[in-house]
Amino acid sequence: MVNEEELLWRYECLTLAGWPHSHAEVLANLSDVDLHEACTLLDRGCDVEIAFRLVLPLDLPLPRRKDPVLDGPIVRVPVESPYDVARQLGITIRTIE
Repeated sequence: MVNEEELLWRYECLTLAGWPHSHAEVLANLSDVDLHEACTLLDRGCDVEIAFRLVLPLDLPLPRRKDPVLDGPIVRVPVESPYDVARQLGITIRTIE
């Protein structure tokens, strides 16, 4: 867990790089997230939702389900917001005001 000063610094770095508030707030709370990588992905034109999933730590077990169309491989469940991801992963997010 990051301290308050680090949290604000991480959040500012992410928002200045173009991350939406909700995504930046979740990512700033995760000390495992590489800020340089997160900012570079957006700078190079990566979609925010794809970049968000790419920078999440690998050891976080994202929600999964069977694909009803393919009826085969396990696929990641789409979520409505980064807060949904955090909630489903059991991550406590401190809000930034």
